[in-house]
Amino acid sequence: FPHESRFVDKAYARGVADIEKAIGVSPIDLDPCGHVLSPVRAKRRYSVEDDGLKQQWVADWAYVNPPYAFTAAFITKAVAEWQADRLKNAILLLPANTQLAVFHDRLVGNADILLLRSRLQFLDETGQRLGKIPFGHYIAMLGGTGEILDRLMAGFPSVHLPRNARRTSG
Repeated sequence: FPHESRFVDKAYARGVADIEKAIGVSPIDLDPCGHVLSPVRAKRRYSVEDDGLKQQWVADWAYVNPPYAFTAAFITKAVAEWQADRLKNAILLLPANTQLAVFHDRLVGNADILLLRSRLQFLDETGQRLGKIPFGHYIAMLGGTGEILDRLMAGFPSVHLPRNARRTSG
């Protein structure tokens, strides 16, 4: 998968530190769509060359911030690895394309979802701000505990869609 050259800005990188604090893991065990220039640190990172979609995700905690063009594939992979019990827990940072079938079919009913109140800002490879992204994002947590969810919600103003949310048919 080609990697988009966008990285969370330092304010959100502090948010990743807040995620690490909330889940009690630092650094995160696995970043399956990582980049050497990313401010997100992980014990293990799959680069473009490694193709995280082709790897097994054996980890206690993964942080997944996929290239936008591959959002659906990374959601599908994360849920499959979690259901196979190779991946114990995951935090996914995703564009708020809640109309996608993969959101309804894979995440709703499996993940706690935090619809973030504010838009994110990203940096390019040189550290220059790209400006605020013109759409929202959400955090999805596969696994985890209520205590971890409470800490995430305290750190990220959001609306919570619980993992036991129900879907209508159709």
